[in-house]
Amino acid sequence: AREFLNLVDMSSFSERFPSQLSGGQQQRIALARSLISNPSILLLDEPLSALDPFLRIKMRSELKQFQRKLGISFVHVTHSQEEALALADIIIVMNEGKVEQQGTPENIFNHPKNKFVANFFGHNLFKAFFNEIIDKEYVSLKDEQDSSYKIYNINKINYNNEIHFAVRKDSIKIRNQPLSNMEYNVLGCKISNIENAGISSIVTLEYFNK
Repeated sequence: AREFLNLVDMSSFSERFPSQLSGGQQQRIALARSLISNPSILLLDEPLSALDPFLRIKMRSELKQFQRKLGISFVHVTHSQEEALALADIIIVMNEGKVEQQGTPENIFNHPKNKFVANFFGHNLFKAFFNEIIDKEYVSLKDEQDSSYKIYNINKINYNNEIHFAVRKDSIKIRNQPLSNMEYNVLGCKISNIENAGISSIVTLEYFNK
């Protein structure tokens, strides 16, 4: 027991009762209790969800260190995409018991397989219909109000179906300039709300055509 208390840096708290421990300290004790039986696989079901943001980041880092030190598989269940990207070697995105996509964090974040996966990772989703081919690299799309815009045809669009595409939030730039019919990958929008999120801001846009 003392060996595993040392592992989770809790030796100095060995005489305390659970009610005398903070949330993070209780999480460390729970981890030590799980590891003492020397499991080959450890299942962690939302282990950080009840912690405050600062402690969550600290425990997330410690979990990664424990996993590397012990050399056993951690199956970490979470609804936090940030947690999944930070901790995982392999991510499995599930929806109602069905595996939607699995792969490395980089691959799944940059190349979501479908709308559900793209939405889970916070990408901006658009729905449109094929309008016309402009050249080999660009196509014209139209929305449900029959307004058209031009986008870069990076994934070779299937021209016969309704088109859904995702744009990463870190790939969007907002500018206060008039629209030009000659531009690609540009949408006219109205800012309806700005929410301060600390190091970043969440901007809600309403699409309109020039």
